[in-house]
Amino acid sequence: MQSEPGSGSLFEVYLPLIDAHPSQLEVRLAVGDLPRGTETVLVVEDEPLVRDVATMALNQQGYRLLEAGNGVDALRIVDEYDGGEISLVVTDVVMPLMGGKELAKQLALRHPHIKVLFTSGYTDDQFLSGGTTGDPLPFVMKPYRRADLANEVRELLDA
Repeated sequence: MQSEPGSGSLFEVYLPLIDAHPSQLEVRLAVGDLPRGTETVLVVEDEPLVRDVATMALNQQGYRLLEAGNGVDALRIVDEYDGGEISLVVTDVVMPLMGGKELAKQLALRHPHIKVLFTSGYTDDQFLSGGTTGDPLPFVMKPYRRADLANEVRELLDA
């Protein structure tokens, strides 16, 4: 990096060379190849755009979706839902009113059969490194790719 007051800055980025023809590289899964399901999933996210992306991605994989903007609304939805069983809650960790950690605690007390997948854009979410058993908690780092979300959801539901 070079920088001089009044002259600006120059950054150089060096990327590793891939010694393979693009046709030899691993091909990512197509949308149709991603794991599918029919379970009901509640997506809890305070950012409407992020919530829309998550619900659209999971809906395209066949899941039934419910949405909430915070943990308080999520608990109300779970408590009042009469459309069958909610199998999974995908929740942001940091939200107003009630964050994902407290939501997970309340769900464990009130609806222990519901599994929880955490998401966050922060890298310092220390509680994610260990749940009550000390094992890593199910987690997807934001921004996530559709395939990452679909794979984690399916893996958690099948566990």
